[in-house]
Amino acid sequence: MGLVERLAAALAVNEIVRSRRFLGEHTSKEDREELLKLTASELTSTAQVLASAVHLRQQVETAEFTRAIIEQQKAAQQPPGGPLAC
Repeated sequence: MGLVERLAAALAVNEIVRSRRFLGEHTSKEDREELLKLTASELTSTAQVLASAVHLRQQVETAEFTRAIIEQQKAAQQPPGGPLAC
């Protein structure tokens, strides 16, 4: 494996580790060493799967945040005593 390939593999492994950390997974030294043994194709596939998982997690977090804001706004618009208070 040439210098460029080793650098690309190291960068891919770093991104995989960052993605796993974002998703709440720890990557041990042994895990990292195993990742470095993967082929470029395997690293790319792993990185793509994790990128999809990160994207999905971000979408869920955004949706939850938006839902909470909407609920706060609705609660702020209701009269004191609830919606049926006269």
